[in-house]
Parts: sequence; structure tokens; C-alpha cells
Amino acid sequence: MSFRARLAALAVAIAALLAVSHAHAELRVSASPILGANTPSNGAWVECVVRIENDGTRAEQGHVEIQSVAGYSVDNQLSVKTAYAVTGGSTVNVRLPIRTFPHSGGSLDLIVTNEGGAEVVRTAVATSGAAGPFLLDATEPPRLAGTLRDVPASIVFDPTGGSLPRSHVGGKVNVATGSLRVDSATGDPVMPERAAGYASATLVVMRSDQLSRMSGMQLDALANFVLSGGSLAVTVARPEDLRSGSLVTLVGGEVTSGPASRTLRRTPGEEIETPADHGSGSGRTGKRVYPGEDVDNGMVGYTGGNLRPTLHGAAASYGLGEVHILAFDPTQAPGVDDAWVKSRMVDLVSHAWDRRQFLAVPHGAVFPDEYRMNSVFKVLDPNQSSRWAIVVAAVLLIAYSVLAGPVNFARAARRQRPLRALWVLPALSLVTFLMLVVLGVAAKGWSGKARHLTMIEAAAGMTKGTACRYRGFFTSGSRQLTVRATDVSSVLDTATEPRAGASRSLVVDRDGVQLVGLSTMPWETLVVREDGFASLGAGLSVTRDANDEVVLTNRMARDLRAVLVIEAAPAAGSPRKAYFFPRLRDGESKRASEGTPVPFEPWSTSSTRMSESDLAPIRRELEGESSGLVTAWSALGTTSERNVDWWPEDVPIVLAQVDGGEGDWTDSGLRLDSDRVLLRVVGWGGVP
Repeated sequence: MSFRARLAALAVAIAALLAVSHAHAELRVSASPILGANTPSNGAWVECVVRIENDGTRAEQGHVEIQSVAGYSVDNQLSVKTAYAVTGGSTVNVRLPIRTFPHSGGSLDLIVTNEGGAEVVRTAVATSGAAGPFLLDATEPPRLAGTLRDVPASIVFDPTGGSLPRSHVGGKVNVATGSLRVDSATGDPVMPERAAGYASATLVVMRSDQLSRMSGMQLDALANFVLSGGSLAVTVARPEDLRSGSLVTLVGGEVTSGPASRTLRRTPGEEIETPADHGSGSGRTGKRVYPGEDVDNGMVGYTGGNLRPTLHGAAASYGLGEVHILAFDPTQAPGVDDAWVKSRMVDLVSHAWDRRQFLAVPHGAVFPDEYRMNSVFKVLDPNQSSRWAIVVAAVLLIAYSVLAGPVNFARAARRQRPLRALWVLPALSLVTFLMLVVLGVAAKGWSGKARHLTMIEAAAGMTKGTACRYRGFFTSGSRQLTVRATDVSSVLDTATEPRAGASRSLVVDRDGVQLVGLSTMPWETLVVREDGFASLGAGLSVTRDANDEVVLTNRMARDLRAVLVIEAAPAAGSPRKAYFFPRLRDGESKRASEGTPVPFEPWSTSSTRMSESDLAPIRRELEGESSGLVTAWSALGTTSERNVDWWPEDVPIVLAQVDGGEGDWTDSGLRLDSDRVLLRVVGWGGVP
């Protein structure tokens, strides 16, 4: 090559490098969890927002990827990917749901590439690993978040079994707080688009005008967060917001304002310790405080819909969660500076946290560990139901050894043809081999299969409930699986670690998410957990009749089998009645007392999870309706967090199996071999 040619090639290379550098410089990228860097992401799902600013004049596109690594030399990595496109001089926010790993020292790493695949940005995304009560202040500016950050709160529920970080002040737990980014284009806060993005949140505080402006996926995510057991506190900014469709839907009717109750005004609070007090060593519990004059004069009461008066204003149940309309405004002066208002808000955080103990399978929460997943794995693993093949294979091999050895050679010796045994031996071996192959195909199948075990939790009368789906995939050979989420609001990841490798990708598009790159080994079962929602038709109503008896009405468009009804306790600690129905058909209505009384009292044991021993008194009834039902219920009970209360005594509980499952025939190209859907309905509600 001539000197001029070499010089020209070098010039082209330098120009290309300068162009790439210039292109890289045109994109400014930042990322954080949507709920803020203080989000308690210890094993739960979080939703991250990646802000991409294009300072150049031409449009840019490429891919955004966030990697979640288990750390501590554990080979477990999940990457979430999606495409981005941003025009010149503009900004785009990209949302990505990501599952974090508990107690692992892992991190979240952000990688942004351009259209050509070249890396533009690589950086870490800051998260917090500490579990505990978390208040999200969605207002702007987030003054409440600053006021209540790290203040101690008294809680009862401890899902960690004693590992929650406690302050030295009375053994309380410090409240973490977070706030939202503001979209520079609209001026509205950037909020999650999936309910799993709120998995770490205990209480969300926002203004009514913000709620009125919400729509689309962001509104659905917030509503699903409450429906799945979350708590939302709304401070009324404008009178017209009381008639907004979102608020009316959440509280069950139009809201009217009036004077605040005397009970609320005269109930004292307890002065909270500020972070500065923590180092004083006084250990004081706080003095009694009352609302200041300005706060007292500005308090408003609210009625209508399903609202009931509380010591924070008024509250209504929505699904498994609660919506609070505050009688005061804790987000700005004078409320944000008032000691009584601070005390009320800390009490509300404690109340919202302790309500979580009634959720058997919290939406988007930390995955069960390997020990707790073992029972679910056995339900979904076809190998567990093909153990008979081992016995048959052993019998065949023993028979082969007898026939091919002593019997074969003895027969040849009697006929005085000893070499004949050597001709018979290959034939016996071939027949035995073919029989073992046929046995293996009969026991495990030829092309693989899928199994589903789903747990739906819902409030009585609701048309939708949270759905925790365990999807098992059993393949006859090594293959790559792609598993798509059931609906756009769902998130999913592997619940068991495959032997073929633990790296996989979650691809996000307009139709939802799909898990790609799942490698399987022959005759291996891989389990994927999906956190989503399920339609319940018009719901299962649990109401009282004129004689104060519990009445069940099935409007789910599906029959229910093996229905267990546990009535609320007449008084705290008093005995409860349980009844069993073999079937409750669609459209059918029955009083609980029409069922068969059963000796079912699992709440009397020391165990906080539902186990096979708890179900032993009704094993015959359950197994008579559906074989394997006891094992399925106990498997899901084992996955619950510690100290979960499956049987709250102040409300009725209904357990049942949904006849026909979810109606699927295949999953990810595999035939669906089993589709079991279990239903847990909590509380009163619905149309009689």
C-alpha cells in the first residue's frame, strides 16, 4: 500500500473515531429507580427510569439494558432490554422493570448502545438494600419525604423473622422515604407503569389534582398497586377533584366534604423523634401533641362511597388495599411542620406496613428461596409423578439379568449348545433396551410439557385479583425457551436456577415483557414465576343476609371446587366456624351454614404458613374433589413470607379451586399438562 493510501486510511479512521466520540457526547444519560435511590430493593421488583437527552441535531436510536447481578460469585444474572429512539434536541424517559437479588451484595448496571451496537454509556444504578417501611412522596416539592426521613415507627409485622434493622429508640424501625423525578416536557412526576414498580412502597402520598391528571398505564399501575394490598393517601387540592373518575372508582362513589370529626381533632398524637434525637440516648417515647391552630381550622371531613372515618380523615377499601383521603395536608405548610400531623402520618405508615401481613403472596415481592420453592417445584416437576418408572425399570433390569445370565446359559448347557447363549444374549439386550426406551417415553413424554400452579388473591366482590403464576417447563432435550408474560402489566423471571446457565434476558416491548434465552437440559424442569393479575368475571361476593349469616355468590363465570369458607370470629380470640362445599357453580348463591362443618383450625397452631399438617383434618374432602389439592395448597403456603397471617380473624376467608384453570392449552410451544388455579378471597364485599 502506498504512503498516500495509508495516510488516507488513517484519516478516515480518525474521522470515524471523532464521529463516534461526537455522537457519544451528544447523548446524556442518567438512571435511577423511579421511586428514588432510597427504594428498599432487597429482592423485590423495582422499576427504573433511564433519562436520555439528545443534545445533537439528528435522531438517535439504540438499546437500553440494565443488568441485575446476584454477586458474591453466584452465577445468576438477569438483564432487561428495550429499544429507545430520541429526536435531536429532545429528551425521552425509558422505563424498565428489574428484579433485584436479596442479601447478595449485587448491583444494577446500566448499558446504553447506539444503532450500530457501540457502547455509549456504562454506569451503575444506585439502589438501597435495606427492607422496611417506605413512604413515597409523589408531590412536588417533596417536603414530606424530607420531614419524615429516618424517623422511627412502631410496627408489628416482620416478614424477615427478626432481620429488620431496628433503631435503638424503643426498638422501632426507621422510615425510608423517596420522591419522584419530574418530566421536563409535561411537568408531571415520572411514575411506574407496572404495579410491580411499587412493590417496595408501603404508602404513596399524592395530591388529588395529580391523581385526576393520571391516565393510561401509570393510572392502571397505581390502581393495581392498591388493589394488590398497597395504601394510597390523597390530600385534596381542589373541590372538583372529589368528583374525578379516578377517585370515585377507588373509593366506590362520589365524595362530599364536610366538617372534620371531633374525635379526629381531639385525639392526641405522640411527638416523633427526629434523626437528631437518635443520638441523644434518651430513648424517650415522645410527648402528647395536638393539632396546631392553623391545622385544626383547615381540617375537612369526607364522606361518600365506601369511606369510613379514621384518625387520618376517611378511608375506603379497594381490593386488598386502602385509599385514604386525608383531613389535613401533610405536604405543605402549615401541616408539614405540625408535630401532630407528622405523628398521624407516621402512624399511617405503620398501619399500611402492618396490613401487609394479611397478604399470602405479595405482588412483586422477593422470590422464595430454594428451600421454600422446593414444594412448588415438586408439584410442577413431571419427574416427581414418574417415580413408578424407576421401579418398573429396576424390575426389568433384574429380569434381564436373570434371563440373560443363569437362565440363558443353563438352557444352552442342557441342549449341549453352549455357544447358543452368546447368540441369544444380544437379542435379550435389544429387547430390554427397547422396553426401557418405551418406558421412558411413557413416563416422561417425547416432546416436553408445561404445568401451571397459580395463586389468585382478591377481595370479596372484586372483578380482578393479583395472580402469582408458577409456570413449569419440562423438555426432553436441550433447547432455548422464550416465555411471554400473560398480560402487559406482568413481570416474570426464573424461580429456579437451570443447570444450563443462569443468564437470561427480559425484553420489554409495547405488548409487555418476554423472558428470552432460557436454556434447558434434557428431562429438566425449569420454573418461572410471573407476578400479574387475573380477571374474576363479576367476582365472588361474600355478604350477610337478614339473619346475619355469611352468603357466598359466585359470579366469576367459572365453577368453584373444594370451597372452604371460614367465618369471621364473633370476638377477638373466640372460636370460628368452617364449612366445606364440594362445588359452587357459576351464578349459584349459598349460605355458609348450608355447607358441611369441618374441624379446620389452622390459626390455633404456632405455624405462620399453611402446611399439609394444617390441612390434615380436611384432607379427605379436598382430595376427594381434586387429587393433589392438599399438596398444591401447602406448596403455596410454604412460599409465603414469615409471620404472614393467612387467617385474619375479623373477616371471612374463602379458599377454592377454579374449575378449568385459566383455560390455556399450550405455553411457550409446550403442551400444557396441568393448569391448577387456587383462589383466596378475603373480607366482605360484592352484590348480594
